[in-house]
Amino acid sequence: MFSEDAVRKAYLVRATQAASGVLLNKGDLKFEFNPLPKLAQAAPINDVVITDLNGDEVPDLVVAQNDFSPQRMHGRMDGGLGMVLLGRGDGSLDCVNADQSGVVVSGDMRRVESVDLDGDGKEDLVFGGRSGNLKALLRQ
Repeated sequence: MFSEDAVRKAYLVRATQAASGVLLNKGDLKFEFNPLPKLAQAAPINDVVITDLNGDEVPDLVVAQNDFSPQRMHGRMDGGLGMVLLGRGDGSLDCVNADQSGVVVSGDMRRVESVDLDGDGKEDLVFGGRSGNLKALLRQ
């Protein structure tokens, strides 16, 4: 994939963690890394909104996924559909299947926001893609 000259000029960097996750503030400048569930690692996460989706007063996450812009040799990273991750209250998260959450947002999604679009007091989700396309999901 790379020329011999490019390999000679490269420098070595070692990664100790190759997962997306959350950092939990334990106080006194101490943080604990909790990786997201494996299903959430299927595609790059570009944006996250923290909200309480199920009314249990525990923060949940909604993520915008996929990246169509990497170098040609790596190809598109488009294994995600957006995702809902419900908080357990201890810093860990559970993935909610798309058929249960209703979140199915394909494409190169860059942003996600929660906002009450229809004035019913429930936060809805708006996803924005690289090409300017928007997808709104109203909570039922």
